[in-house]
Amino acid sequence: MEKFSPKEFKRPVEDILPDVSLDTGLKEAKDECSETVETLISDVSGIGPKAAERYLLRFEYGFNTTDLTEHYGVSKSTLSKQTNQVHRRILSHPILARTVGQFRSERTGLSRPVSNDRQLWNDVLHLHSKPIYTTINFLAGDVSTSYSWAVDLRADLVLNDKTRRLRCNYIIDEEYGVLLKRILRGFSRSNLRNEFSYESHRTCHIYTLPHPEIPDSDETLLDGLESHVSYDIKRVFERSDWQSIEKRICFLASDDSLINQLPEFGLPEKIIGKQTSSDIVQKYTQEIHRRNNFEQILRMYPYTRIENLPLKTVDLLWNGSLENNEDYLENIFSTSQPHYHPGPNRTIWSISKLN
Repeated sequence: MEKFSPKEFKRPVEDILPDVSLDTGLKEAKDECSETVETLISDVSGIGPKAAERYLLRFEYGFNTTDLTEHYGVSKSTLSKQTNQVHRRILSHPILARTVGQFRSERTGLSRPVSNDRQLWNDVLHLHSKPIYTTINFLAGDVSTSYSWAVDLRADLVLNDKTRRLRCNYIIDEEYGVLLKRILRGFSRSNLRNEFSYESHRTCHIYTLPHPEIPDSDETLLDGLESHVSYDIKRVFERSDWQSIEKRICFLASDDSLINQLPEFGLPEKIIGKQTSSDIVQKYTQEIHRRNNFEQILRMYPYTRIENLPLKTVDLLWNGSLENNEDYLENIFSTSQPHYHPGPNRTIWSISKLN
């Protein structure tokens, strides 16, 4: 693992992230996906090799419909019918989602780094002459974690009387070939007491790999994340409406129960060392369980909004008993806001596309 440091921080926000070409020739793509096609048709009956190949070319490689219909000599409606059929099967059979995810991982060249938890970078950035104390850590995943490996960012913008904080986890899932970026903002009303309060919801960004904004020159993706660190720090501190954020956080922090504090990094700091009711701990534990389940499904199905997934599939994947079937989405969205980044020419599926 090479030395890590934020890249392109002095550039405008919109110019920080790279845009790497992912162009692959049709013949090369067909050769690359041939083994995955065979696996898909052998895992679950009802998928033909032509449909499986066309699905991968259209939605994993991003070949447009016109090129594929001309190449195969079929109509757009036939192509759509075939790819929709495959996607329905993938939605109903998580084993197929795992097969496609492994294909993404192999295309990207992901490989688990041989490294223990360690600090990657610890220094001060400056934004409009104001210091941002920045710490970046590498987290080695294992069987007990929900990630293959991850990078943890903490950035504190220090003002005269308070500190604004960005917490961001970059979670790499080698099994499904995705990057999940989890963002949370908070602040401390006193630089002396160092007690932070956070928002009532986290923002999750799911990137389907390979992705033009995440160069894969390094099999761990750490090279690509150097630009994302700069981008997220600048975007959050330059573009966020911090006055509104702080007002919302203060309103939530006025609740002594602290139920609204998100359990991102252990028990909220104000709870530690104080008597805590079992009800608060239970709600805290439930939120961890809900978050982990939600993010697992998000990583397995990065092309499908969770509200469009069949309930049977969600129930099958949910670790433990699924919450009230009618309310589980409302509970998820009350603390998590997902954003999908499939990449160029890839499509986020909706119910209308499957009808």
